[in-house]
Amino acid sequence: MNMLNLESERLIIRNFRPDDWNDLHNYLSIEEVLKYEPGKVCDDEDCKQMALERSQSNIFMAVVLRDSNKMIGHIYFNQTVPFDFLTWEIGYIFNPRYYLKWICY
Repeated sequence: MNMLNLESERLIIRNFRPDDWNDLHNYLSIEEVLKYEPGKVCDDEDCKQMALERSQSNIFMAVVLRDSNKMIGHIYFNQTVPFDFLTWEIGYIFNPRYYLKWICY
């Protein structure tokens, strides 16, 4: 797995880490956040497993506030089959507690 960091003045997009599970749980435990997602509301154990699995690939990337190191969401980026078409999917989920902060900028 390649380590990837993309940085802006306010955000860092980086690989997941196993200890991101609690921040992940902060928003994947909210039913409205997952309304249009294929998954279900997650408990602590689900999020621990998810963070561990996501830390082992570059498909999911954590979006982190630079000043606090708080993960506020994640991005999904993966190539789809058939690979010859060079088609990629992108998706994202963010913690709604940070929506207004983004809109104000």
